[in-house]
Amino acid sequence: MTLDPDMIFGWRPQVECTSPPIPLFFDFTDHPIHIYKFHRDNTLYERDILVYQERRPKDSYQLHQWLANKQGRYMNSYQFKYPKFHDIGKFKYDDLLRDLFGDRSEQGAAQSATLSYLGPEFQFVGTNPVCAKQNAQGNSEEEMPFLKFDSQFESGNLDLVVKPFQTREEHEYDVFLRPDSNTIGSHVWFFFSVSNRLKGTKLKINIVNMTKRNSLYVQGLSIQHLSQQRCRSTGQTWQNIEPLKYAHSKLNRGDQVPDDWNEERASSKSSRYFYQLSFIYEFEYDEDTIYFSYSRPYTFSMALHFTKTIAQQQKDNLEKMKQFLKLNADEVLEYKIFDYQVLTQSLGGVDVPLITITNNLNNTSDQAFLDKKYVIITARVHPGETNSSHVLHEFLRFILSQDRVTNMLRDKLIFKIIPMINPDGVIVGNNRCSFIGKDINRCYQDANAKLTPEIYHLRQMIGAIVKQSGSERIAGFFDLHQHSGRKSVFMYAPYYPLHSKKYLKIRMLPKLLAERSEMFRYYSCKFRFDKFKEGCARLALWKDFHIENSYTIEISAMGFLNAERETIPFTEASLGEFGKHLAQSLCEYLMIKEQDRRLKEEISMKLKKKRMKQNCQTSPEKIGKEITIRDLLKSQGEKRKRREEVKIQILDTDTNLVPNISTQSIVRGINLTIQKETILQNPNEPPQDISQQAIQIPQTINLSSEDESDYSDDDLEDYLFNPRLQIYASQTILDESIINHGEIKRRPPYGFNIDLDSGELFIQAFCPSIYEEWKVSNTILKKSNEEKGKEQESKQKFFERKIRTLEEVYGQIRDEMQQQQLEEESNMQPEYNKSVLADEGLFENDRKILNRRILGIMGLFTTLADPNAQLQNLDQKQLVCNIHKDSMTNEK
Repeated sequence: MTLDPDMIFGWRPQVECTSPPIPLFFDFTDHPIHIYKFHRDNTLYERDILVYQERRPKDSYQLHQWLANKQGRYMNSYQFKYPKFHDIGKFKYDDLLRDLFGDRSEQGAAQSATLSYLGPEFQFVGTNPVCAKQNAQGNSEEEMPFLKFDSQFESGNLDLVVKPFQTREEHEYDVFLRPDSNTIGSHVWFFFSVSNRLKGTKLKINIVNMTKRNSLYVQGLSIQHLSQQRCRSTGQTWQNIEPLKYAHSKLNRGDQVPDDWNEERASSKSSRYFYQLSFIYEFEYDEDTIYFSYSRPYTFSMALHFTKTIAQQQKDNLEKMKQFLKLNADEVLEYKIFDYQVLTQSLGGVDVPLITITNNLNNTSDQAFLDKKYVIITARVHPGETNSSHVLHEFLRFILSQDRVTNMLRDKLIFKIIPMINPDGVIVGNNRCSFIGKDINRCYQDANAKLTPEIYHLRQMIGAIVKQSGSERIAGFFDLHQHSGRKSVFMYAPYYPLHSKKYLKIRMLPKLLAERSEMFRYYSCKFRFDKFKEGCARLALWKDFHIENSYTIEISAMGFLNAERETIPFTEASLGEFGKHLAQSLCEYLMIKEQDRRLKEEISMKLKKKRMKQNCQTSPEKIGKEITIRDLLKSQGEKRKRREEVKIQILDTDTNLVPNISTQSIVRGINLTIQKETILQNPNEPPQDISQQAIQIPQTINLSSEDESDYSDDDLEDYLFNPRLQIYASQTILDESIINHGEIKRRPPYGFNIDLDSGELFIQAFCPSIYEEWKVSNTILKKSNEEKGKEQESKQKFFERKIRTLEEVYGQIRDEMQQQQLEEESNMQPEYNKSVLADEGLFENDRKILNRRILGIMGLFTTLADPNAQLQNLDQKQLVCNIHKDSMTNEK
């Protein structure tokens, strides 16, 4: 029996799956290419030439068909499992998806209709066949008439390439970036390649549809490029190209519209204002391919390959330890510190990775594991912010190593890391959005299980931790981003009022980072609650789950300001170094908190012990009677609740009898077990050491000042320092073990080094043919530098650093805040005003608008033709103060 006859008449099997194909529309806005003059028959005679047109996937399944499940020489692409009958079946959408995309039978916008008026000759994909034919006619020793463009790879987003006829450069091309899927466009991220035949060829590229007005390109942001042949010979990876110009785009001047241009259709599209990025590159090698990117790419397949490499290396190491140390299967698992799981499936149907890192990973029922706190880290919620992945890459390498700092962190923390929380956007090459055109960093407050499953299941994971152990068990949440408008690394955090004790606490970790890393700028951090950002990760999780240390870490796309106020561009090494600084600052933060806890306990115990010696006197009528601790405290005028009564036989101090005590009690988070025996001593004999003869305490007392309990500090001190009780115990703290009796045998530190940096990942993924030669050259390059010595020196300084008290850190934060306020009110303001008015990077029109705005603020605006002349007569300090007040008003 067959269903073929039914399918001939239109019947299709119903496909049930959680991730149906998501239609991908890229034509919500058209490229204004009517400024170009093309031949209708696609000839090359004295007209502008359409050199390249990228293919557009009609839905997510077609995108996965092009990119997923590919076997590489060194790296495989990400995996995608198609449901049954996906190619012939009919998908049933639920109401939410149907409202967004309609019926599956409707075809997505696979190709842009921008060129539809030109005829079928322009409906090609890839390189223009006419241009390819011209290139094939020449020999290998001649320069190619048209360079080869390509972005048919993961995270690529090239759309159109046009070679204008009237240009000064022989190889000048206007490049159009593809918009984010199902949006009107967010043209910031770009990633494409250009191939050439001969060295010495000068290439000029104009990216004509950029949409970022206040871009760092105005301040000198470099374009990232990678040459395959240079990688092969020198072992280097990504290098910088200085931008030629970032200004208003030529698209804004287009006023010539073709006769048959569909005006009704054009008017229905959203009008945009574009900016143009221009740069020049000269080929240094023959037969070379150059990759150009906004920032160093880090694809989803690279992230998966890195996590699988870690898992495989841990597996190999554990197998070697099992054979060398002769351990059984259960014993060797005690050394497991890394685990890879799947958080959920994205809307597009790919697995979202979840990494767990901690010591004794398999002993989840152990009390030491239950006492650990969680640190949750996410990255790439915005696909185009690749610097965050480079920082997280080195953070993972460092936290898995055998370093003493990382071993201490793994002992006390459980790291939950999601390296790419928006894999759909990363795969398709979006800049900010997911498949459905939604900025999911605004969906944390009302995450939907269907439309934003990644955010929904992250909230479920955090909610489970909070429900089980309370919000105090989450030590911190960090959301890594990349900033396209500011320099250095800085943080955003929630707002606490000045009188709150959390006002200084939330500033503590940024302060430690600023002291450790020159790349981090404390004065650029912002601690506030913006209403329009209440759906972002740090604010939504802080508000809903009461996570105190909820941060957004912003890493500039450009670089950082050093002590001399010079801009130092970020490199792979510097981004990785900040990942280490983040881990070291977490370690110092924990040590300071523990030092503060121990100091407060010591002071409290000394004061209360002294008070007990003065006030706690044994009443004669109580001798020989059994009373409870409640009775003892009541006699001192204190009434407190007790969970469990501890019976104590109080004897006269003149007698030589030691109390007979056998009890177990829970007092303010302390599991206390005491066993004593009655010891009779001859009055004529010298007193014996009671601690050696009468006390056996095999247990460990864990002190935790943050545990909520019905018992107060006075209860704890009265119990522990009662002069009738001689208590000897041991306690475990964060950074060391204080043992009064015996020694605790601890498992030696374990970790492993991952010799796989982000540059090597890219070579494996995109340039496998040159990987072996690059590896040899890169090894020689690493031996020639002296970074290892600097790293050892930095590590030694870290261990020699004094652990400050919490009040000392808070005092330094207060002093710096006062100093910053004084600097803002001092002579720095005229310099700031001068730089604003004379900044060559600002556009001339913007400068005029700024000047007129200043005059309007001062109430001095007149009809003068040149407002700059009137500014010369104004008091500079008063002028800047008014500018500052007005900008603060607008910001609020």
